[in-house]
Amino acid sequence: MAYKRSCDKCGAEFTARDQKHRFCTQKCQIKNWNEQSIEKNCPVCNATFTGGRRGGKTCSEECSKIMNVVENQHTRSDTLADDDIIYLIMLNPGIGLKRFDKEVQKWRKNKTKTSSQFQNRVFDICQFYKEDKGFDLYDLLQDSTHMEMIPLVEYLDKTGKDRCPPGQGISSGNRTALKRYRNNPNQYKRQNSRRVKADLREFNWGKFAQLED
Repeated sequence: MAYKRSCDKCGAEFTARDQKHRFCTQKCQIKNWNEQSIEKNCPVCNATFTGGRRGGKTCSEECSKIMNVVENQHTRSDTLADDDIIYLIMLNPGIGLKRFDKEVQKWRKNKTKTSSQFQNRVFDICQFYKEDKGFDLYDLLQDSTHMEMIPLVEYLDKTGKDRCPPGQGISSGNRTALKRYRNNPNQYKRQNSRRVKADLREFNWGKFAQLED
């Protein structure tokens, strides 16, 4: 026998078919089911915690970060495990997070110039390594002492760029010197002694060098 009642989930009034009919829509029924509290075991630390059926997989934010790092470890040949990333950071001190990301994307033949997801993963790995080993890999990666002052003409020749590194002078606002360099590079090299701070090292792939191609 049909009768009026309030939905157990949203409180809206609806016509129930019988006493077992507790929800106004299937959406409310599913939402109520998903939000029911159940006991779970954290897959990271194995602690027991209470959560929704469709809620978080882990007991805390810290365990969630650890699980994200673990889940991002792929087995495909064009990906790197956490230990591989640590290995490459140690081989390339001062290379910088952005360039580190670009080099890995090229190695993976990924056309995306940067990957915020990968950069976040590197940052998390550095954080966990610091907590575990007491050594700051991120500081090593960003160490500017590995940059050196070199002639501008050498920087332009080796990088193929047509301007100074960001924040070091000639840019889109002053193209005269660059135009002179492009028109007569030999004369510019003899007359110009300008120097810029840059890092022209090749990325060191170590044991992965044979896989770059």
